[in-house]
Amino acid sequence: MRLPIWQPDSLEVVHGLAQIEEIERFRYSIYVAEQHKPLPAADHEAKRLPDADDHAAFHFCMRNSARKLVGYARMHYAEAIPSSAIAHLELGDLVRHSPKVLGFISKLMVDKSLRGRTNAVRLIMSMIQYGCERFEQAEGAVFHCSSELVPLYTRMGFRPFGSPFMDAYVGQQTPMVAIFRDVDHFSQCGSPIAAIAQTLPAHEGLEAASFHDYFVLKRAFRDHRPAPVPALATLRKAIHASVPGFQNSRSGITLA
Repeated sequence: MRLPIWQPDSLEVVHGLAQIEEIERFRYSIYVAEQHKPLPAADHEAKRLPDADDHAAFHFCMRNSARKLVGYARMHYAEAIPSSAIAHLELGDLVRHSPKVLGFISKLMVDKSLRGRTNAVRLIMSMIQYGCERFEQAEGAVFHCSSELVPLYTRMGFRPFGSPFMDAYVGQQTPMVAIFRDVDHFSQCGSPIAAIAQTLPAHEGLEAASFHDYFVLKRAFRDHRPAPVPALATLRKAIHASVPGFQNSRSGITLA
């Protein structure tokens, strides 16, 4: 039974290049005009942000009461997932073995006036519900985000996996996954996505377990960034606490 995650007059799902000009203008307003990302595909004269992978995507358009586009996200499924995303997230082995279990979410954004509320959460929940209803073999969806957003998505029940990578235009990105049938995990996080997961039809235990283990065990998150070098004052404080007779001098650090 469909849960009332969104109302039909507030969210549209379009496939391919329908309404693409409006979408391109909205993306430009967020990524380029507001966030000043140096994206080479941006058309500054027309104030549009096209993308070569739009034709194979499902576009989720959230609208306000005046029918203005105020939220947007894009989803690719199975064989339509861009090869660049598969390479960045190192998912080649998974898509070769089980291509129909996976979706890829990208370009999630909401108007500045609506941030800090539940709009982004509702949009993600809508995408998960839509994907599971339309693509019965789907087991989960992946995306990548700026590292500072990882705690937010983790609280929603998404899991980081693999290793962070550097995007030349938007900086360091962390791979994330939503495992659709991981009801216990969503519930433990207090995530509203648990309400969606509980309504999904059961899959064969082996199939769902294999998908879960792939991301949680085989692709467990590893942050390979070097540990930050502590400041000299921090080192001195630590040495003061642990080494008797420590003293500072203008010529350097000495031990008495």
